[in-house]
Amino acid sequence: MSTNNQNVLPPSVNLHFWRPCNMRCRFCFATYEDTADELPRGHLPREQLLDLIDLLADAGARKLTFVGGEPTLCPWLGELITHAKQRRLTTMVVTNGWKLRDPEYMSRELGDLDWLTLSVDSVRKHRNLLSGRAHRGAEVLSADDLLAIGARARELNMALKLNTVVHTHNADDDLRAFVRELQPQRWKLFRVLPVDGQNDAHIAELEISQAQFDDYVARHRELERLEIDLVPEDNNDMRGTYAMIDPRGCFYDSVDGRYCYSAPILEVGVERAWTDIRFSPERFVERGGAYSFERPKTPRDALARARELHGGPRGPLVFGADVEVGIADLAADAGPPDKILDHLGHLAELAQARREGPLGRTMVMWLRAHNVDVSSESASTRSCASAQQRRCWHDGHRVHEFSFHTKPNNNTRPDRLVRIYFDWDSEREVIVIGWIGRHP
Repeated sequence: MSTNNQNVLPPSVNLHFWRPCNMRCRFCFATYEDTADELPRGHLPREQLLDLIDLLADAGARKLTFVGGEPTLCPWLGELITHAKQRRLTTMVVTNGWKLRDPEYMSRELGDLDWLTLSVDSVRKHRNLLSGRAHRGAEVLSADDLLAIGARARELNMALKLNTVVHTHNADDDLRAFVRELQPQRWKLFRVLPVDGQNDAHIAELEISQAQFDDYVARHRELERLEIDLVPEDNNDMRGTYAMIDPRGCFYDSVDGRYCYSAPILEVGVERAWTDIRFSPERFVERGGAYSFERPKTPRDALARARELHGGPRGPLVFGADVEVGIADLAADAGPPDKILDHLGHLAELAQARREGPLGRTMVMWLRAHNVDVSSESASTRSCASAQQRRCWHDGHRVHEFSFHTKPNNNTRPDRLVRIYFDWDSEREVIVIGWIGRHP
């Protein structure tokens, strides 16, 4: 496995700043038992955490995820989130949701939050009790509790994400009905991860086979048709592909199956501490770590953000002259906008991959392997002159026909159904975006 971190911090950083937790998940890989003696209270002082946020923002981080333990147990979580927003960071909190049953807590402490991630492994009480996903080992959140939290998050204009750890006690679960109702934008499925020094005591009874994990993922794949990003992560996907900081303020990696820590960031700085860590930028991208987490509010916002991220003289994407025409005819929430940006991000990754050498498969197969809904035009469409004419757009140099398109959604309303037409320009080594708009 390549783990050359190139001394460049990735855009997304997970800050495990709060070790205490109200639940006792038996599979937990963030117990930090191996360093507990060095930080008896399980967290840094508030002032040092604010300084740490500043250092990460100065070093180029763009998204900061507050993780535990259980971060909502921190009495000044809201202050940390607000400070991160003031430093122009996209903010996320990963929580078991126990304190979020109080709607006033969400508006009071999480008002500046961009993304709320709920850790939900099952909605069956006995399964959560078996795994330890229970308050003080005895009380669990019901499906209704979780759905109410999701509804409140949408009222507060937060993007919603779901994290699920798949293990022995839930591998045969079916969460399709629950997830359909919750409607998260993104759902991560983690195969339970053994980490020496973190979950040794119980991991043997919780590990599952590759076939069990694959079956769980396959069972829920149909939810992608509801515009839910389904992101499975096997054990190998997780090792060496995250920028993580422990409660002491040290980077750490899990490449060897146990945690290896950097020098304290507050003592040596981000750049020096990051050189202690083994990280693979390529595998970070492959597991979907470079998704578009900065949320556009309209399709035009998505286009502007994509131009900023992936356009420019040396960028992997070129936007044709007709793109603005298509965007102008879409509803403000078409796509939705963050899905449009996400698809454009995948197309930029495809262009980068083609620049580096042969794909070894078609562009359509490459995109499908990255969970992008994509099609080439049918034989009947290609043989119809009028249909071909409707798929001809200006690519910045000339007008030509585009044969490939991604499908951010399949909405039945014309002003919300979005297609992104694209093609590879071998001369310029770019993906040309010919159209973002209604189905032609």
